Amino acid sequence: MLKQIVVGVVATTVLLINPMVGCNSSEDEPEFTYGETDMRDAVTGTYVGVLAATGETVTLELDEATVAPSGTNATQSTKSLQCGTRTFIKPAAACDSGTEMPLQGNIASSGTKIVSGDLKAGSFVIMSRLLDGGNLSLTLADGATITASHSASEGMVNWLLRTTDGETLPIELARSK
Repeated sequence: MLKQIVVGVVATTVLLINPMVGCNSSEDEPEFTYGETDMRDAVTGTYVGVLAATGETVTLELDEATVAPSGTNATQSTKSLQCGTRTFIKPAAACDSGTEMPLQGNIASSGTKIVSGDLKAGSFVIMSRLLDGGNLSLTLADGATITASHSASEGMVNWLLRTTDGETLPIELARSK
């Protein structure tokens, strides 16, 4: 009985000191199949299209941020990318690794549903070691948000605008060549 208590106390202490002790960090762990350039190529550029609900034309320009927007959690991500290392975001599943790229850009619209101007914040996050399944999140000047998903075979898809008054509207955007 005493031996079980001692083992339990030691195991608990080890987990409290280093919660990552249960994660496999051996050479068997697969490497990331993409780098910063691949991620940048997957998301940056000019996207043009239409807000389906109103018919207003939309042009969105995205680039990798050189400085994370103030008030975001991307500050450390930018510093890490500039130093040649990755940002590993640890969600509830402590051993999942991902990469976050802060973004900057601007949006122009022919209507009033989307406020034209510079983005307040933006990020592209991939929670995988493969360049697939990423999520784009942008905050516009008025606080509205635009989200999209990344598919390795289709690029950026499922664009949605969430307005400040709670509407969720699809946007049909495609990267211009």
